[in-house]
Amino acid sequence: MKFESLPKHFFHSLKFKMLVGFALMLACIGMMNWISVDRLQAFEDTALHNSQVQLPSLEAAALIQTQVAKLSGLITEITAVNSQAKVRILASEIKSLLTGINHQLIRLEESKAVSQLVEILKRLDVSLEATAFTQNQQIIQNKQLVRSLNTIIQGGLKRMETGSLEQRKLWMPIIQEMTLLTNQTRLFEVVASERKIKKMLLENKASSTLSDPDNELLLKQIMGGVGLFYQLKEKDARRNQLASITTQNQILLDSITENILRLFDQKSQEVKADAGVLIDSMDQARFNYFVIIAFGLILIVLLLLYLKEILFSRLILLSDLIRSGSLTRESLKDFDLKNEIGDIAFQLSNYLTTIDEQRDQLTQASEQLTNVIKFSKLRIAIVDDEKIVYHNQSFPRLFDRASMTNIQELPAEIANAIMKGKPVNNIGSVILRNYHSEVWQRWFDISLVKILWEGKDSNLISLVDVTDRENAAKEFKETISLVEKESQKDPLTGLYNRKVYSQTLDQLSSQPKGESFAMIVCDIDNFKSFNDCYGHQKGDEALKAVAQVVASVCQQSDVAIRYGGEEFLLVLFNRSEDEIRELGLGLVAQVQGLNIPHKGSDFKCVTMSIGVALKEEVSVFQPRACFELADQRLYIAKRNGRNQLIDQSKSMELEG
Repeated sequence: MKFESLPKHFFHSLKFKMLVGFALMLACIGMMNWISVDRLQAFEDTALHNSQVQLPSLEAAALIQTQVAKLSGLITEITAVNSQAKVRILASEIKSLLTGINHQLIRLEESKAVSQLVEILKRLDVSLEATAFTQNQQIIQNKQLVRSLNTIIQGGLKRMETGSLEQRKLWMPIIQEMTLLTNQTRLFEVVASERKIKKMLLENKASSTLSDPDNELLLKQIMGGVGLFYQLKEKDARRNQLASITTQNQILLDSITENILRLFDQKSQEVKADAGVLIDSMDQARFNYFVIIAFGLILIVLLLLYLKEILFSRLILLSDLIRSGSLTRESLKDFDLKNEIGDIAFQLSNYLTTIDEQRDQLTQASEQLTNVIKFSKLRIAIVDDEKIVYHNQSFPRLFDRASMTNIQELPAEIANAIMKGKPVNNIGSVILRNYHSEVWQRWFDISLVKILWEGKDSNLISLVDVTDRENAAKEFKETISLVEKESQKDPLTGLYNRKVYSQTLDQLSSQPKGESFAMIVCDIDNFKSFNDCYGHQKGDEALKAVAQVVASVCQQSDVAIRYGGEEFLLVLFNRSEDEIRELGLGLVAQVQGLNIPHKGSDFKCVTMSIGVALKEEVSVFQPRACFELADQRLYIAKRNGRNQLIDQSKSMELEG
């Protein structure tokens, strides 16, 4: 008996009650989150400021310290090198370091200390350019000084070797003084040496040695306005200038180092202060989230208890009632029929009633199906596992039996098909097609479908007569075969057409290599002039007559093809060379023996030329190569006078 539903109200529904519970929980969580927003925002601002401002500034300051230390080493190194190339390399490295320091200064916040560093760096850049220039000039001057000193010493030694005793006395003390002069000679030493040499020259002023032009030139290189002593004084002045610039560089570097250390300490203190704020924010945030989680857990527990009371306990009760089969009107009083659980209980009660009614209807339908099967003319059986639990009268008669109880009593192929048959759900499937009954001489399709028989899963086996379909299919296949065969024939001569030529080549390529064959290519001589003289109708009659002669020599396995207009191809199997020659000569004679008049022929009748090739003559087994060889010999026959056969022996004779 079905029950009528009660009116529903939204306030009684589980949806409303759960919505209220979740709204309360979300409100509490929202309030607690609002309390912690301020701390979280402070935490985010501090972390953002540290990551975007303080830490990059601290990193830049540390990197500047490293670069300044490296710069100091390069400045010291550039004042000690003696190579202009090395000076250029070091100057390039110094320029790169200065650019890097400028780049790092850009990363720092704008401040008075940063501005001072930029100004000092500009002055240092100018000073370092002057250092590189002065060092280059000093290296050049030193090289010139060494060359001048070597020239003077070598010239003095030469005067001592080739000059008089008086010259030797003059140049020996001078050369001794020259050898004491080097790049490292101090200014006071240079002045003392200059005085000694001037004194020597004054003492020998009256000597004729000084009036020697070569001696005068050499002395000019020593004491002249731009002589050796002048160069030594200039070198000392350049060295003092470089030392002054170097001192200035060191002062600027010390100033940069001092400022950057001060800036680094300042940034470190700021980062430390921000870190303290960050730690405080983290502690506060941790406490806030602990409170949020605690309140959230309490709310969830309360909500679960509430849901258990209004939802889960009702569902468990409903499940027990369904399992016991006692879901009645009385049991529905335990549910609030105005909410979803009560509505589900109400609907399930009606569904169970409907199922009972449908079960009764299925029982009646099963009884009716039994009667239909029993008196049906269809050949039907019910199979449970391997047992035939029921069949109508027509089923066993098909197998010349009165009754059957097991599928093993059926023919083996039907029994195997039933055992292997697997119907999909309740959709029937053909498990055996075109079964032929020897008793009735009829064709059947055997189908299987899964059904419920007397409360058990069983298989319904049916045999459907398809004799008419099979007869129609057989007639259709025969018709298609006849059409295909006719499509391979030449309509005029009745021989096979060009399609069969390609098929024959494919078959020859796949046949056993031990099987022998030969190809005979035939062509009617001067057939174009025959058509021009007698007309195409006479030409067709001549083609038919020649084709009959060609077909008459073929055995069952041979193939005769009209290859072209007046050209024919014979493929002969398992014949000896002599047999093939005799057959070909017979063809030539038979065609001439037809006595078909032909004014344009030297023989006054229709004749035929033939080229023959055997499989064994082709070095590489290819049927097409055999055909081409026969075709070549046909043209040899044409050139040799026509109306003849050319094979291997005749071809060798002509070539010889």
